Amino acid sequence: MRARLRKRIPVLVVLLTLLGCRPEHAVVAADTPPDIVLIVMDTTRPDHLSLYGHDRETSPHLSELARESRTFDQARSTSSWTSPAHASMFTGLYPGAHGTTQASWTLPDSLTTLAEVLSARGYTTASVSGNPMLTEERGFAQGFAHYVQTWWGPTARTDLRSLAEIEALVATLPSPYFLFVNLIGPHSPYDSCGPECERFTSDPFKSPRANRWLEHYRGTHVFSDEDLERLSDLYDAELRRADSIVGEIVGDVRARGRIDDTLLIVTSDHGENLGDHGHVDHLFSLYDSTVRIPLLIRQPGRFEAGSRSDAPVQLPDLFPTILSAAGVPAEEIDSQGIDLSDEGALTGRPNILEYYDPVQAMSVVYERSSAEEKARLDRYDRKLEAIVAGNLKLVRASDGSAELYDLSIDPAELENLAEHDDQQGTRRLLEVSLDRWLSRYAKEEAQATENVPVSEETRRALEAIGYIE
Repeated sequence: MRARLRKRIPVLVVLLTLLGCRPEHAVVAADTPPDIVLIVMDTTRPDHLSLYGHDRETSPHLSELARESRTFDQARSTSSWTSPAHASMFTGLYPGAHGTTQASWTLPDSLTTLAEVLSARGYTTASVSGNPMLTEERGFAQGFAHYVQTWWGPTARTDLRSLAEIEALVATLPSPYFLFVNLIGPHSPYDSCGPECERFTSDPFKSPRANRWLEHYRGTHVFSDEDLERLSDLYDAELRRADSIVGEIVGDVRARGRIDDTLLIVTSDHGENLGDHGHVDHLFSLYDSTVRIPLLIRQPGRFEAGSRSDAPVQLPDLFPTILSAAGVPAEEIDSQGIDLSDEGALTGRPNILEYYDPVQAMSVVYERSSAEEKARLDRYDRKLEAIVAGNLKLVRASDGSAELYDLSIDPAELENLAEHDDQQGTRRLLEVSLDRWLSRYAKEEAQATENVPVSEETRRALEAIGYIE
């Protein structure tokens, strides 16, 4: 494994920042490449953001930022959970190429990451992450000089600890810098919304724990309509809380004095099911409730302020978008994504989505299940692949089943057209196209890296957000 240098920001710097003292910045040369800030609001589905039309005011700060940014209305992940999505962001590859899937949560060391490329070009690289899936031991720290894991220890106030770390970094990192942030708050169990918890419900603490997904899929717990409504209320409160933290970060970047010399991106890794299609959490499906994501990009002169785009963009596109902003020539960028400043290049390209055999989820849920419960779970033990081409979406499962939706008239994916006689030609064309694009995005040399043992501290953090039992 190649050597990597990581260190924490000195405690004194953090204390100075919390006290409102900002160290003086060195003069930045006029030809300095832009600073880069990439913020992931974990587990955020855009249809629950007021920026994207939700009837609750869940994202006032994102709406304010959107007036200075380009907002993408048809952005999707590459999968429906953390590890493959972040691996796509960090490498510009689809899961079939980077190999970080349900079978292996580890980002292979053989791949060159965004942070490594930027570090080699003189960027100071830093990460602040509240998600215990994105650990140093699983390879996600590759290329980062500073890798802060704020989930370590009690998790209830993880994003507040993240904010303190972020403020210190924004105040002290020399330009050019690359800062990656993961805000875990919107992830289940929706218990970190702080002062926002009572904004949309009068009894937030009476709600069932969101990550009772194990019991839900075993059939030993049924979420009532009232339960799901409360979960949706708390989820919206979590989004409001995360939105306020994003607002704080943007304010810190602005206070640094280089906001117009910064590429600022806000997105998510995946969405969340809140009873959609009988699902909770973000497991066993590729519905838009789990794969559509928000995406805002602010960079004057490159992305028109206040503009909106319906281009079919995906997480691998962030890799070339960021590297081209940093001055890396296009011919030197090894990526399956497309630079989003060139929307014309996206014409004709579909979205491709993958949910590999759910080894991780099934191993957890099977562990303490009865024979009857295991029989109930077998329906979910399958691989899913999907293509979104224009308004049409095909989801194909390894058990031979398929789902076909016309998103222009059925955005909630409620009417499956896959078995309709008049749709068989469309279905076959989409399957051929899906196979072609999956083949294009796969690499023969891509191999899953063996998972490393989970430390006791990591295990406790993963239990807290429902990944293991």
